[in-house]
Amino acid sequence: SWARPKLLHARACSNFGLAHENGRGGPTPLPDAVAQYERACTLEDQGGCTNLGYLLAEGRGVALDLARAARLYGTACAAGNGRACSNLGFLHDNGLPGRLADPQKAAALYKQGCDLDDAGGCFNLAVTIENGTAGTPDRTRARALVEKACDLGHADACAAQQRLASP
Repeated sequence: SWARPKLLHARACSNFGLAHENGRGGPTPLPDAVAQYERACTLEDQGGCTNLGYLLAEGRGVALDLARAARLYGTACAAGNGRACSNLGFLHDNGLPGRLADPQKAAALYKQGCDLDDAGGCFNLAVTIENGTAGTPDRTRARALVEKACDLGHADACAAQQRLASP
């Protein structure tokens, strides 16, 4: 069956793209990373799609394209990639081209990312809830989300734990 080799090939492309993006083994050739992420995404590797979305959203190695980044994140999020959900939430939090920021949509996407164990999604949802950006502030719920984000390895969340622990 072609399904298993295709999946392994897609992951290899995604990993190769990550190596290029991070400059492992030499200088950081971002266009090569973009090409590998494109290939991985075409082969339906959602990590590759998410990484490509990030480069598009940041304009790193490729022209800034928030609309395409949002589409890639949306597809990867629907396929269960928590980081893609959180990244799409961030785009909605800050407003997409031609649209105002949508904190309610952002919070829902952060929650989806957090439910899929993405530390960034948990932390961003905690900040949203603590600040009341998408509803009534809830320090207790924010504290629990910061704790989960810290447990998942988010350094800013670990630092925020002490601040949220005090009344």
